[in-house]
Formats: sequence, structure tokens, C-alpha cells
Amino acid sequence: MLQDGIGYVRFIQFSENGRDELRDAIRRLEREGMRGLVLDVRGNPGGLLDQSIEVSDLFLPKGVEIVATKGRMPDTDRTYTARDNDDFSVHPMVLLIDRASASASEILAGALQDHDRALLVGQSTWGKGLVQSLFPLDDGYYLKLTTARYYTPSGRSIQREDMGDFNLLPTPAEMGAVGTAERNGSGDREVPDSLVFKTDMGRKVFGGGGVMPDVVVEGEDLAPIARDLLTDIVTKNAFFSFAVHYRSAHSSLARNFVPDAALLEEFRTYLRQEKEIDFSDEAFDAEADYLRDSLQYTLVSQYYGEGVARQAIQEADLSLDKAVELLTEADTLADLFRLAERETEEAATASREPVGAPQ
Repeated sequence: MLQDGIGYVRFIQFSENGRDELRDAIRRLEREGMRGLVLDVRGNPGGLLDQSIEVSDLFLPKGVEIVATKGRMPDTDRTYTARDNDDFSVHPMVLLIDRASASASEILAGALQDHDRALLVGQSTWGKGLVQSLFPLDDGYYLKLTTARYYTPSGRSIQREDMGDFNLLPTPAEMGAVGTAERNGSGDREVPDSLVFKTDMGRKVFGGGGVMPDVVVEGEDLAPIARDLLTDIVTKNAFFSFAVHYRSAHSSLARNFVPDAALLEEFRTYLRQEKEIDFSDEAFDAEADYLRDSLQYTLVSQYYGEGVARQAIQEADLSLDKAVELLTEADTLADLFRLAERETEEAATASREPVGAPQ
């Protein structure tokens, strides 16, 4: 539990028991007097489709769409809906996302945003939205082919069209300008109609690959040279597996542990030898700060649990700070959306003010 009755759950992986574990964690927070929830799927590489549906099920009423698949073959077109009555639909909720939220995390984010069940805060997600099927060949080989794409309930494709460009979507300032321009007919940038979608309540959300948050908290842009490396780390769940590997060889860890240069080198070697990831030293070094922060959280979580890990990084966690700020002010989901609208307008105003303009 954070301050003022705000509950926090970090959901690091869509595992077989993920739904039950998440439900139990939220129920414990409710017994402690939770009035608002922060669900954190930053860095969560996803999992199987069924797992994303089961988790989404906790927050959405029976029968509403969670995700759809569309492909060239008729049997690839399917719509997946919530199967049970939602367990948690009362409290205002913020979902934290970032560039490493992928796959099942994006299905969850898209469903909660499109159905106005949660306010999304952070950075745009990874954009991993392809359905791939295995076809058996001779001698035990398989051919993996892309057969369909995932779409959110509003019709947005999750797949990022150019995985080489992590700046396809507008910047936070540009998004603020876009939102204002659509309301008052002014502004310097226009978003194509094909990329503008509507939530159940009529809020505008934007396509183009990945899921864009309602409130953007700027992070550092991904170094282009490190694109492939980060892709492999996320898809192979390398942070978590390294933490398990590290703990098997080290019986203790300081609560205030911060990875040093030696540990980064150990992680570099682990990626190459154990995960068989091919990358240059330049790519690794370009994202060293991001790798260090991710290792700190994952390792401290392994030894002391997520509560201690969260405390270790909270001072520098701008997205979590923003979520707490918004939930502290909001009594209802409607309040959250109004606050997000205000954030957008303020970003738009700031982006249009010339440097040195009187305040």
C-alpha cells in the first residue's frame, strides 16, 4: 500500500497462475482499505493469449471484447471476450506502461483503455502484435509464419509497423497540441483520421502501433543501435532469468543494492552465453542506465519482494509519482479522465509558449 489508500501491484509476467496471484494481491489491498489502484506492467514481456484474457477478465464485465485477431484466412478472424463477471470494477485505476510492455501487456492495456476501465500512464508500449503459427515440416522442423494481427476493442492494431523507429508516435508535447487542435481547430500538427479511435466513453485514443498512454511521462528515447538487443532481452525474459541465476550463486544481497560495473559485465556475458543473444558492446553500453535500473529492481525483488524493490527505485520513478498524484486527487474513474484531459491541455499550452514568454 502506498500513501492515502493507494494500492500498488507490479505484475512482472503473465504466468500460469498470474490471474490468481493478481486477484489475491488486490484483495489483500482492499482489506487494508485501498481506494485506488496502480497496476504496473512496465517491463512485462507478456505471455500467452489466454493469460492476457484471464487477467483482463478481472477488470471487465462478462461479454465485452478484450482483443480481436484478423488475418487473411477466415479461420484467423476471432474475437475474444471477457468470460466472467469482473472482480474489481469499483476503484479508480491507473495502469503503468512503458516501451518494454509487450504482447499480453499490450492486450491488457488496450482493453482497459478502450473500455475506459483504467487511465494509462507512462510511455508507449512495445508494439508486439503479430499472431504467429507453427507449421510442421519434415525431420522435426517447424515453419513459423505470421498469420494474423491483434487489434484492441476500438480497432487499433497493436503491431508497430516499423520496429526500427521508436518515435513513430507523436511526442507528449505534440499529443497535447493535437488534442487541443481537435477541440478548437488550431494547432500545427494533424493526426490522420485513420489513426484516431474512440473509447466507449468517446475519448480519443491514437493508433500507429503499440498502445499510447493517456498521460505521457517522458523517458529517454531508445538508442537505435540497441533496438535488437532490447527486443531480445524482452522476448527472452532475460532480466528475470538472470535474477534467478544470480540468486542461485549468491545467498544474500544488500537491501540498498545498486548494480555496479562488474555486475553489468556479468549480465553482458550472461546474455551472450546463456541467452545466446548476438549484440555489439556499443549497443549494450548505449542502454547501460536502463539495464542497470532494470537489474536493480529485478534483483532486489528476488531477495526482498517487490515492496522493497519499489522503495529502492521510487525516488526516481516519475511515472509512479504521476500515478499517485492523479489518484490522490481522484475519487472516481471519471475524475481520473478529467485530470488526464487537464494534463493534455497543459502540455499543449507549454509546447506553444515561446521560450522566455511571460507566465
